[in-house]
Amino acid sequence: MKIQNLSIDYICAQHGVCETDKTRHIKTLPWLSVVVSTKGYYTIALDGNAAFDTQAGGCFIAPAGAVQDILHNTPLAQPMEMKWVFIDVKVNMLYKLDDLYVFPVTLPAASCDGILALIDKLLESDDTDILNVCLKNKLGFELLACLLPYAKPKKKIDQSIMPAINLIRNSYAQQLSVAQLANVCCMSVSTFIRKFKQATDTSPISYINNLRLSIASSLLITSDLSIGEISEQTGFFDQFYFSKSFRKKYGKAPKNYRNMLTNER
Repeated sequence: MKIQNLSIDYICAQHGVCETDKTRHIKTLPWLSVVVSTKGYYTIALDGNAAFDTQAGGCFIAPAGAVQDILHNTPLAQPMEMKWVFIDVKVNMLYKLDDLYVFPVTLPAASCDGILALIDKLLESDDTDILNVCLKNKLGFELLACLLPYAKPKKKIDQSIMPAINLIRNSYAQQLSVAQLANVCCMSVSTFIRKFKQATDTSPISYINNLRLSIASSLLITSDLSIGEISEQTGFFDQFYFSKSFRKKYGKAPKNYRNMLTNER
């Protein structure tokens, strides 16, 4: 595929500390996550698959939308320290990076020096003016250049359903019907559902709900919005249904989830 356009739609670097050994977090985020453990190490499993350990100084990489089941390990009773970056990349104004590549779950410490150095620079950057944003995006592209040599191209997603996927990504807070999604792909409902399941291994409705919950989980961590506001902004206009769906996916009520993850930072 010829690359005609490559853009960074979102990039954010942060750092944190975890005081308690064997603390377990389950979360999903709408961006590619690159997380380096500078002290201690992680045990990480994605989407219920096999778990991997990172080394101190090693990192894990989680694609957007993946369920991250994370265990924090703090040897010698020392607090665990970590730095991370979230990045959302658009290719040809159509694909996310995760649509096109599979990244290894973990990278050893020896492969992470350059990644950590770039995260440190991103931690010092800001969004105060256009020049600073340009420099921040430059660091983001340098980070991609560090990551992509470890990635494997995946089978390209069926382009015929991409109009529906992009409609979901851009309008997840609105009420979307399967008929509406099929219509933007110029397909019958039955054909659309079949093709969508073949490409994504899930139904259109499950895809929408999983994206909404992923966005909600990120807002609980990164914003001061109330639970009700997050519920409404992510397309769950019934707060009880939102809380029930969130607890089913993450094992915690939204309020408890927010307290658990914000206390780590």
